[in-house]
Amino acid sequence: TSLIIRSLGALAKFAYQRAAAITVISKGFKSNLINKGVPEEKITVIPNWGDDTIYSPVERDPAFGDQHGLNGYFNVIFAGTMGPAQNLQTVIQAAERLQDLPKFQFVLIGDGLDLPDLKAATAEKNLSNVRFIERQPADKMPQFFAWGDVMLVQLRSDPLFHMTIPSKTLAYLACACFIVCAVPGDGSEVVEQAGAGLTCAPDDPQALADTLRRAYALPAAERQAMGQAGRAAFLERFNRAHLVDDYESLFKRLIKS
Repeated sequence: TSLIIRSLGALAKFAYQRAAAITVISKGFKSNLINKGVPEEKITVIPNWGDDTIYSPVERDPAFGDQHGLNGYFNVIFAGTMGPAQNLQTVIQAAERLQDLPKFQFVLIGDGLDLPDLKAATAEKNLSNVRFIERQPADKMPQFFAWGDVMLVQLRSDPLFHMTIPSKTLAYLACACFIVCAVPGDGSEVVEQAGAGLTCAPDDPQALADTLRRAYALPAAERQAMGQAGRAAFLERFNRAHLVDDYESLFKRLIKS
């Protein structure tokens, strides 16, 4: 295994040396390459874009909310894969600490390797403030997001994730959602710079619970305004047309050089 890793590292180094330009999706990846000896002037940060043909703000549908047990609650929604990388046991432990909040619930939408253990832990702790909803089609997700008083981005602490902007973050921004981001590094920075929500340390159920208490206490109008700020940041920084223009500018610069 170590031989394979060394071989891949040598191949990557060769590619970096020969490349006229390198694009990366976050500042963290740029710093990582600079630390590996890649000249800074070779590297351009162009983040991934969100799919605004699917993700845009929609009004809450009361019938939809009733159907899925969302109406009348303060909903903290996590949507996506539930595996080791997401470390959603932190959410279950935070839910224990938040049982005193009236009409508060976590809504975990999706599936993954950890789903059976998460359901078992919820039952074992007799938590009434955690709801599970099976995986849903992408085009249905904005309807769920509309019911999210908070949209949660959660990843375990890992050096790789410090350089990662989870794709769900962009979907939440596009839908003008208020976000709580428990992802260190570039993921939290996106939310903070957009003014789109709150951030906290990963793998820390008390920090997550405390941050969600702050979100719960905010006036709804303030959370909505922060969600709109996130939408504006999405249109400015993570819109497909804008980022395609960035690639076009890079290609034109390379052709002229």
